[in-house]
Amino acid sequence: MIDNTVLHKINDAFIKIGYEPGLIKPDYRFADLFSSNVTDRTVDVAIFGQEPPDYRSACFGIQAARKDHSSFELARELKAFGAPQVFIVLNGVTEQWAVTDKDPVRKMKLKTVDLTEFIIRHESEWAPKTIIRAKSGFAKPSSRQLDFVDIGLLPALENQAAVKIDYLLRDILNNAENRMKDSLLFDTSKERIAAVFRVVFRLLAAKLFKERDIKGFSNVDFSSPYDALGAVSNHYGSSLPSGALKFPDEILKDIWREICGIFYLRNISVDTLAYIYENTFVTPENRKEFGIHSTPSYVADYVLSQIPFEELPDPSVELTAAQWNTTDLTSGQGIFLIAAMRRMRDFLPQYWNGQQRHEFFVSHLHGIEIDLFSTEVARMCLMLADFPESNGWHLDNADVFEGRNLENAAANTMILVGNPPFENIKGRRPKTPFPAELLRRSLPLLPAESLIGMVLPRSFVIGDDYKKERKMLLDDFELISITDLPYRIFQHSDMETTVIVARKHEPRSNGFVVNRKVENRDRESFSIRHQVTWEDKVQQSYFNDKMNGQLLVPWPREVWEYLEHYRKLGEVSDIKKGVQYVPNLGKEKLREIVRNESFDGSVPGIYHITKGFYQFVARKTVYMSTDENIRRRKAWNLDWAKPKIVIPAAIMLRGPWRYAAIIDNEGRFVSHRFFALWPKPGTLTVEVLAALLNSPVAEAFTYTRTLERDLTKRVYENIPIPEISSDSGQIIHSLVRDYLTAVESFEAVPKTSGKTHSLDLLNDESEAKKILLRIDAEILKLYKLPPRLERKVLDIFWGPQRHVPFKFTGYIPPEDESWIPLHIYISDRFRDATPEKLMERMPVIHDKALLDYLISLGRESE
Repeated sequence: MIDNTVLHKINDAFIKIGYEPGLIKPDYRFADLFSSNVTDRTVDVAIFGQEPPDYRSACFGIQAARKDHSSFELARELKAFGAPQVFIVLNGVTEQWAVTDKDPVRKMKLKTVDLTEFIIRHESEWAPKTIIRAKSGFAKPSSRQLDFVDIGLLPALENQAAVKIDYLLRDILNNAENRMKDSLLFDTSKERIAAVFRVVFRLLAAKLFKERDIKGFSNVDFSSPYDALGAVSNHYGSSLPSGALKFPDEILKDIWREICGIFYLRNISVDTLAYIYENTFVTPENRKEFGIHSTPSYVADYVLSQIPFEELPDPSVELTAAQWNTTDLTSGQGIFLIAAMRRMRDFLPQYWNGQQRHEFFVSHLHGIEIDLFSTEVARMCLMLADFPESNGWHLDNADVFEGRNLENAAANTMILVGNPPFENIKGRRPKTPFPAELLRRSLPLLPAESLIGMVLPRSFVIGDDYKKERKMLLDDFELISITDLPYRIFQHSDMETTVIVARKHEPRSNGFVVNRKVENRDRESFSIRHQVTWEDKVQQSYFNDKMNGQLLVPWPREVWEYLEHYRKLGEVSDIKKGVQYVPNLGKEKLREIVRNESFDGSVPGIYHITKGFYQFVARKTVYMSTDENIRRRKAWNLDWAKPKIVIPAAIMLRGPWRYAAIIDNEGRFVSHRFFALWPKPGTLTVEVLAALLNSPVAEAFTYTRTLERDLTKRVYENIPIPEISSDSGQIIHSLVRDYLTAVESFEAVPKTSGKTHSLDLLNDESEAKKILLRIDAEILKLYKLPPRLERKVLDIFWGPQRHVPFKFTGYIPPEDESWIPLHIYISDRFRDATPEKLMERMPVIHDKALLDYLISLGRESE
């Protein structure tokens, strides 16, 4: 128990540094989401930085020590509260603990009488706005702030909340659906499922509203599900959903009883509700029909953090307030509008009260959404995000493309945000991606100086479907930043995406566009701390002058500029697409004309990528029909018997090892899923060409210029090729032959089980790996890259497995930061120069006088 006088002084100190008295809450109850059974806990004093009070806005906790708990255990139990810092008070001594997504860390001890002065002294870094911004990721905390603000805590909390509520709600939904399945009250199963979802979601909202003490819910008789539903409808300003009226009383009461049994929701963030909608309430049919791929809150926060709100005029001035008008044309459950609200809040006048802020948000946040249920969820989430204010939100349930909905909205928008569906528009010929149509119609109508912050498919950057829209941006907009995100950012989609932020303003000749990329290996770091893998800046003219209108900055740019004047692969080889059959043959026919065994009128071939398709080698041979009646185009007439390289026409993996180039001396035909590459007369052997194509330079070049699917002839043709002397060519040719021999000989070694070794079981320290490293080193020497740039290329490949039949996941460990060329790094001389190796070669000294002398060296001045 903390003395009341002491508590008053602590509270006054927090008020003095900017905390609202109404957001300092005694005996605050919350659910411990990190405990296995979700136990309810209470913190003696909860201090929040802004409305609504939840784990997103929690800043500090004050807790009296307990005899049955250590301070460490107490701090750990307060983790789910969400505050980055707690003070534990005992017998006149206070301990300061930093709460992290792992274990809490004690920072210091001080006398409790000194705590108020300690708080006031830290006003600059402990002010509510500073901590909220640090937690949300809108501002990168300084090193001093990071000492106690671990922004990994918030994502950990949201994940725990989402997973646990999702698990409980699935049970409730399944039980309700099973009991309603035989009901004749609904015309279709779709209508029944929609009614169940809507009722469960509204009852969940009623529980949350009551536990949040929202006005109008404290006097509701929550023993009745009808009263609970009615209270939510009144709060919405809408009628009770018609489906609820069809539910038998006993089923509705059972649903309500199960929802009331869910753990305490008071501290749950609205972002968790958005996740629940996306993961639990959206049916696969709706997801497919409307292209629903909900944006994670951290992505929406990142997009809004890139929009320069700080450059907008004073929002309290009526003449310029319209410049804050923000619209999401495909608003879904409102995650971008919620992020915009959080971002705007920092720039609104401090003297405004809650009602004034609410009126500003309602006037300047707008959404359009075709799915009625999504609109309902968005309305509720916005109300919770703007707690304790209620309704009035401008969310239109409409098809954005119908009539002039889009044009009218765009003409009144100064900040356009969102993540539109990526699917093609239904029934449109030719096929038109939804984002292309949305941008084509909205960009010209946006007012001057308007801003956009959009999540778009990665194909927007370089795909042919978006040429016109890219040109609009380059001609009429000033690009601010481009961020390429990895696949699996979205819960139910693995598409790669790009964040585009721009201003409708004539591009400045001296301005720079910030380009960022997040590799898949850094996805978690980005989600927690908005950390990117690399960042570069270019002038906007770069995209027209160097990239032919593509919004692409190949990384590392310095490497490709260094190699810019090297000859290209297309100059030393002929690249041809493989053979094709007539379309629409069907699976049964294909099984007849492409077989594993030879048959009359067949030729050996490579039809698709199989397990044994590795760099330099492809073990699997099939037999393909040469029937002229089903052949298409002229590739059948190429000289397939000549030695050649075979490379795929689509990526093999999403990571940096996009493809494998194999040597074919067997005269195999290849299907249109591949390119065949023949050296031009008097140039290079297939062995040397294969070494070049499988090298990290060629693979990195391809990786930085391709989407998630296709590898085009144009990209292959432009791979830079160094000059190769006859001596170097002979060395590489010989190493490639040695590599093939090593792979073949290892494959023939029997296992102890009596079965033959498969290529997948080559040892990590195999001779083949050593030879492959030497091949790469010889190729890299020919490119003559400065050591710093060579290392940048090699770093791209740390982590992902290479297309070889043994473990190969990188070249030089990231912790070794030296710029050592690969040919030196793998040499015996370098390996023998390590401190450990040197110590092994040092003679053992037994002479005590000499040992004493050596120990004394350097201490003469002590």
